[in-house]
Amino acid sequence: MVALQALLFLAVAVAAVTPPVGPRLWSSMWAGLALVIVGAVGVIMSGRHLGRALTPLPTPNGQGLAAHGAYRWVRHPMYT
Repeated sequence: MVALQALLFLAVAVAAVTPPVGPRLWSSMWAGLALVIVGAVGVIMSGRHLGRALTPLPTPNGQGLAAHGAYRWVRHPMYT
Protein backbone atom coordinates (compact mmCIF):
# COMPACT_ATOMS: atom_id res chain seq x y z
CA MET A 1 0.00 0.00 0.00
CA VAL A 2 2.85 2.39 0.79
CA ALA A 3 4.48 1.60 -2.57
CA LEU A 4 1.21 2.43 -4.35
CA GLN A 5 0.96 5.71 -2.47
CA ALA A 6 4.55 6.58 -3.40
CA LEU A 7 3.80 5.74 -7.04
CA LEU A 8 0.76 8.02 -7.01
CA PHE A 9 2.79 10.88 -5.50
CA LEU A 10 5.42 10.38 -8.20
CA ALA A 11 2.75 10.42 -10.92
CA VAL A 12 1.33 13.68 -9.57
CA ALA A 13 4.79 15.25 -9.44
CA VAL A 14 5.57 14.19 -13.01
CA ALA A 15 2.19 15.46 -14.23
CA ALA A 16 2.80 18.80 -12.54
CA VAL A 17 6.01 19.48 -14.47
CA THR A 18 5.04 17.89 -17.80
CA PRO A 19 3.48 20.18 -20.41
CA PRO A 20 -0.01 19.13 -21.50
CA VAL A 21 -0.22 16.94 -24.60
CA GLY A 22 -3.61 18.12 -25.81
CA PRO A 23 -5.77 21.13 -25.13
CA ARG A 24 -5.88 22.27 -21.55
CA LEU A 25 -9.13 21.40 -19.83
CA TRP A 26 -9.64 24.22 -17.37
CA SER A 27 -12.64 22.51 -15.81
CA SER A 28 -10.56 19.50 -14.79
CA MET A 29 -7.80 21.76 -13.50
CA TRP A 30 -10.31 23.60 -11.28
CA ALA A 31 -11.80 20.29 -10.14
CA GLY A 32 -8.33 19.05 -9.23
CA LEU A 33 -7.57 22.23 -7.32
CA ALA A 34 -10.86 21.89 -5.43
CA LEU A 35 -9.98 18.31 -4.45
CA VAL A 36 -6.54 19.41 -3.22
CA ILE A 37 -8.12 22.16 -1.12
CA VAL A 38 -10.74 19.80 0.35
CA GLY A 39 -8.00 17.29 1.19
CA ALA A 40 -5.81 19.94 2.83
CA VAL A 41 -8.74 21.21 4.91
CA GLY A 42 -9.47 17.62 5.97
CA VAL A 43 -5.89 17.07 7.13
CA ILE A 44 -5.86 20.37 9.03
CA MET A 45 -9.21 19.66 10.71
CA SER A 46 -8.10 16.14 11.67
CA GLY A 47 -4.96 17.54 13.26
CA ARG A 48 -6.97 20.15 15.14
CA HIS A 49 -9.37 17.52 16.47
CA LEU A 50 -6.45 15.48 17.79
CA GLY A 51 -4.87 18.47 19.51
CA ARG A 52 -2.11 17.41 21.90
CA ALA A 53 -2.76 13.75 21.11
CA LEU A 54 -1.21 14.25 17.65
CA THR A 55 2.21 12.67 18.05
CA PRO A 56 4.63 10.75 15.83
CA LEU A 57 5.21 8.28 18.66
CA PRO A 58 3.66 4.83 18.18
CA THR A 59 2.92 4.42 21.89
CA PRO A 60 -0.21 5.87 23.52
CA ASN A 61 0.43 9.14 25.33
CA GLY A 62 -2.50 8.98 27.75
CA GLN A 63 -4.76 11.33 25.80
CA GLY A 64 -7.36 8.63 25.13
CA LEU A 65 -9.10 7.69 21.91
CA ALA A 66 -10.34 10.56 19.75
CA ALA A 67 -14.07 10.09 19.07
CA HIS A 68 -15.20 13.50 17.79
CA GLY A 69 -15.13 15.22 14.42
CA ALA A 70 -14.11 12.94 11.56
CA TYR A 71 -12.82 10.43 14.12
CA ARG A 72 -16.44 9.47 14.83
CA TRP A 73 -16.58 7.65 11.50
CA VAL A 74 -13.01 6.61 10.72
CA ARG A 75 -9.90 5.97 12.83
CA HIS A 76 -7.42 7.61 10.44
CA PRO A 77 -9.02 10.56 8.60
CA MET A 78 -5.65 12.14 7.81
CA TYR A 79 -4.75 9.17 5.61
CA THR A 80 -8.17 8.38 4.14
